[in-house]
Amino acid sequence: MKKTKASLSLLSFLSVLFLNSCRKDSQDFTPEKALEYCNMQIQRSINELKINYDYDYTPHSVLNENNFWLCHKVSPLIWTSGFWPGLLWLDYSYTKNNNRLDDALRYTSPLKVLLDQEVPYDHNLGFQIMYSFGNGYKIKENQEYENIIINAARKISLLFSNKTQCFISSPQESLRYNWELSTSIENLASLELLFLATSISKDSSFYNMAISHINNTMNNNYTSGYFVSEIGIYDTLSGNFLERTNIKGYDKSSIWSRGQAWAMYGLIRSFHYTHNYKHLLYAQKTADAFISLLPADYIPYWDLRLPNGFRSHKDASAAAIAASAFCDLSSYSVSRVDKERYKKMALNILSTLSTSDYICTNKSNALLCHSTGNWPLGLEVDVSLIYADYYYYEALIKFRDLIK
Repeated sequence: MKKTKASLSLLSFLSVLFLNSCRKDSQDFTPEKALEYCNMQIQRSINELKINYDYDYTPHSVLNENNFWLCHKVSPLIWTSGFWPGLLWLDYSYTKNNNRLDDALRYTSPLKVLLDQEVPYDHNLGFQIMYSFGNGYKIKENQEYENIIINAARKISLLFSNKTQCFISSPQESLRYNWELSTSIENLASLELLFLATSISKDSSFYNMAISHINNTMNNNYTSGYFVSEIGIYDTLSGNFLERTNIKGYDKSSIWSRGQAWAMYGLIRSFHYTHNYKHLLYAQKTADAFISLLPADYIPYWDLRLPNGFRSHKDASAAAIAASAFCDLSSYSVSRVDKERYKKMALNILSTLSTSDYICTNKSNALLCHSTGNWPLGLEVDVSLIYADYYYYEALIKFRDLIK
């Protein structure tokens, strides 16, 4: 018994030391310092990639067994293809470095091949085109990208179901799991391309489909307490909603952390374009639910509601997505109290992510460590992921602008 108490005391002591070191590390946080670190890592990644790959390959992950980027050739199957050129566009927007602009242009161009699909493979075409050509259009006002963005929106429109009045996120995934028609919570975050295409083309059909999808997601993917389910399943014949489920969470009724982050991010980005206060309200409620289940260091485990024995892996990608959303929530919330508390949450998350516990200095050329892609399948557990890096950088830029 004494030995057990001594062991527990030692564990408690070590935990206190760990938390104190994290607090000290996070107290040194400034967005400028973190952005300079990112810029350094991005340059190292570029040097690494140019040795081993052509421009039509983009980094996806850094796995535990090596320190190098695992890259994939741009294709409809690689949903993360747009995040690397998107990250380069963000870095150019911060540094105004013309070499970075050249890199962004070179890595963006190969994604044109994605428009050769007669029908999109899935909704991720929104991510792929928005963060590459969409960022290029917004940051550099590249007029050549207008038609690409509009054509991508037209392609995505082919996934819209008039029966369900929402997008069928992944027809292949529905077949694989023997679902009827299904939509995923990630789809909320990929809708921004449709809003951007509407602003360019003035074609309201993109806007209307996006709004319809958002309304159906709010009605059907949400459970009590403003927590979200990853998947909503609809009847093929009638279009009626059937059930909710999860495939990346702990179980069918759990709360997949990145799914909750995708929802708050997608809704607040929608509000940016629509000024629909129901979207803002749902984004706030989704964010508050997320906050209520965060651990002491503000970085969620891969599922927000896990049995104690499974709390072993964090998801820095969910934290980074949430931090970016919290910055937007601080900007768009009406009350001063809400503005301040969401800004504080963004600071808390970014401060922790910017400590030596999460940044990849001397480990790899990625920005962040400790993300979880798909824990149930044992894929990409405790690794670096390109989309974690993208949203971390995006959140840092937003937070810097927020506190100016």
